[in-house]
Amino acid sequence: MSTPTTLQGKLVPLAISTDDITYRNVVCKKVANLNLDSAVNKEDTDCGSFAGLGAVNWTVDIEGLLNLTPEGATEVSGGEMLGYANNQTLVYIKFLYGTDIYRQGAGYLSNYTETFETNSLVSFTCTFTNNGALDITL
Repeated sequence: MSTPTTLQGKLVPLAISTDDITYRNVVCKKVANLNLDSAVNKEDTDCGSFAGLGAVNWTVDIEGLLNLTPEGATEVSGGEMLGYANNQTLVYIKFLYGTDIYRQGAGYLSNYTETFETNSLVSFTCTFTNNGALDITL
């Protein structure tokens, strides 16, 4: 049995762009979950069982802490992401780690929530929903 090669999640940044050229990392990201669903429609007939493939849909669930002083040239904050969601701005996201991980695509941010909990830091969550295919080719 081979020894598995693992990777720490903090080494794979989530970057966002509004022009698909200049990407900035989400600052104070806690979690970014990539979810992909390939619809399969199953039909049973007297001729046999058949499967039809539907669209591939994908989302990214993002959670982080609200940083009031991001480095503007290299970081995007939850507050700025709130603006993208509020203005329905088409954004591009990218996960990139060397030559091992590449996930990129366009879509919209929605379901933005900020949490102001007593004795805790202000946090945010939002969902990125695709507007097109997920590119996984380096």
